[in-house]
Amino acid sequence: MTPPLAEILLIFARAPVAGRVKTRLIPALGPEGACRFHHACVVDVVEGHRAHASPGRAVVICRAGVPDDPFWSTLGGPQTDQEGAELGARMATALAWALQRAPRAVLIGTDSPTMPPERVDAAFAALDRADVVLGPALDGGYYLIGAKEQVPPCFDGPQWGGGRVLGDTIDLIEGAGLRYERLEPCFDVDHPADLERLRGALAGLHRSFAAYPTRVARFLEDAAFGENGRPTGAPEAEETPRWMPRTAAPCLPGPCSFERAIRAWRCTSSSLVACGSANASGTSRRR
Repeated sequence: MTPPLAEILLIFARAPVAGRVKTRLIPALGPEGACRFHHACVVDVVEGHRAHASPGRAVVICRAGVPDDPFWSTLGGPQTDQEGAELGARMATALAWALQRAPRAVLIGTDSPTMPPERVDAAFAALDRADVVLGPALDGGYYLIGAKEQVPPCFDGPQWGGGRVLGDTIDLIEGAGLRYERLEPCFDVDHPADLERLRGALAGLHRSFAAYPTRVARFLEDAAFGENGRPTGAPEAEETPRWMPRTAAPCLPGPCSFERAIRAWRCTSSSLVACGSANASGTSRRR
C-alpha cells in the first residue's frame, strides 16, 4: 500500500533561453554557454532529487520563463507555473499551493548543483521541530526555505537579490513568533568567480556519488575557456534525462495536472520517478 503524500519538494526552474538565464555568467560563458550551463543545472538538480525522493515525497517543478517551451516536456513529473510579479510573491504562492496538498513543503532553486539531496531530508526533519527551515547561501540569501501547515509571513519585505535577504527573512520570522532552524550553508553559482568554486566542489565529490551533477561536470570539462573568458567550444545540448522515456508525453496545462501525476505515481510505483513512464503511457500530467 502506497503511503500518503507527506511532503512536497518544490524546485523553481526557468526555461533555458539564451540571453535570459544566467545572465551574470555571460561575460565568462557567452549567452549560449550560460544557457547550456543553466540547462545542465536544472536537469541535474531535478534528476538528483527525483531519484532520491522517498515514497511519501512529491517533487514538483515550478516553471518560469516560456511556459510552452519544449524543454518542460522532457522533464516529466508533476509541474506547476510560478505565479506572482516578483520572487517573494512567487515563492509564497508556490508554498501555499504545496501546503494545500501536503503538511510540509520545501522550496529550492537550481543555482546550487552540488547541494546533496540529503540536505532536503534534513530540511524536512527540521520541520518536525520548527515552523520554518532555511538554508543560508554564502551571498547573504538562502538556497532553501521550508514550512509546515502555513506560509510564513517572510516574503514581503526582503530586497531580493541583495546581501540582506537572509537577515531580513529571519527578522520577519522572529517577528511573527515562529520557530526556525538553519541548515548548513551552501553557495549559488551566479557569477564567473563561482565557476572556480564549483570546479573545486566537484573535485571533492566522487563520481559514484548518487547525486553527482554529471551534466554540470561535463559542461565544465567540455567547455574550453579562451583568454577573454568566453568558451572557445561549448558542450552539445543535453540528451533526454536517463530517468525519462525517450518519447515524453506533452505537458498539459490546468489545475488537475498535479493530481493526475500523483495518481499515476501511486498506480505504478512507490516513487515519483515513475511519473514520466506512467504519463508517457497515456496518463495526463502537468508541465
